[in-house]
Amino acid sequence: MNREQFFQELRTALHREGFTPQPEQDELLPVEWDGLPLCRITADGGVRYWQEDVATPERERACERATDLACTVREYMTLLEQAPPLQAQSLTGDYRLLADFNGAVLAAHPTRLGVQFVTWDWSFDRTGLNQGNYFQENYLGSVSEARRQNELALWRASHLENIACKQAIEEAIRRGFDGMHLSHDCARGVIEDFGFKRVGWVLAATIQLKPEDGRFSRRNKEWAAATFIPRSDRNYEFMVESHAGVLDIFVNEFREAQDALGMFTRSHCDDMTGQELEGKVLVMSPFTLKESYWAPENQLWLATGGFGCAPNAAGRAVYATCLGDGERTRWNRSDFIGILKEEHLPDWARESLEQIRREDPAESAGMTTPSM
Repeated sequence: MNREQFFQELRTALHREGFTPQPEQDELLPVEWDGLPLCRITADGGVRYWQEDVATPERERACERATDLACTVREYMTLLEQAPPLQAQSLTGDYRLLADFNGAVLAAHPTRLGVQFVTWDWSFDRTGLNQGNYFQENYLGSVSEARRQNELALWRASHLENIACKQAIEEAIRRGFDGMHLSHDCARGVIEDFGFKRVGWVLAATIQLKPEDGRFSRRNKEWAAATFIPRSDRNYEFMVESHAGVLDIFVNEFREAQDALGMFTRSHCDDMTGQELEGKVLVMSPFTLKESYWAPENQLWLATGGFGCAPNAAGRAVYATCLGDGERTRWNRSDFIGILKEEHLPDWARESLEQIRREDPAESAGMTTPSM
């Protein structure tokens, strides 16, 4: 791995984390923390330090953070160095192909502000790219699952975005808290930059990592516990370190903004466990949908068949029709959070069910339509 490029990227990453990297000495990168020497990082990502420089618990934790950061940067810089150039019509600049999956690509783009990750969709003939977005989709699996699926590049990109989101939350709280009150729109800017999925993921992970902290409300602890976050000894890297009492207020603001979208949640559902799903109106998990499609009408689906509909399903496939636009497609049973309770079925969905019954009696044969 190129030492100069590695140290350049590592300097940027260290600055973002509050460290002060010094000029290179003897092929080592010295790092200061809180104005004092902390450690020296080698060209292969190793960390050396004097015991007296990490003599307090705070400085020891700082050295551990620097060590983990050096490991992360080394991992993705090694991938970057080995990745082939991404070639497509009208694409200029240095973009490296990290992954190509399901008609989309994940690329890394070195810039003077650090490596950025971007996703594109291939055009139909795979010669051009469109709908480019700097990486925002949250990788929901564990690092071990990513390794099995050959998706480590996706996991790393998502992990780095989680860290950036954590830092943005801390900065928003620092700016928005006057010592007594947190500004009412403190969460808005972070949501606009990182999206509801990632901000919610980082906040839920933070609360899960602090189960004994009584400054988080029981309501927010229950909310966080409902999000499954794979265990990892690297989750603490995106744990928000703001004052827990103030962070709890930030979580309230975030949840209020999310509730304003009017999305269906588990509170609107009956449990699917042991239930036959065919003919039922199912609620899709927001985590399954791209955030650009977050709307109640995209969550309600009529299950029409598939092995995943069986009470003790051996298969996963659930074929379903969207009550919002009539789209028919295949999902997995795990993509849904429950069976919609009758009292929460909106009028537009009732009308859609009646239309399906009129247009396709065979599809609605097993349908259980709530009473009008």
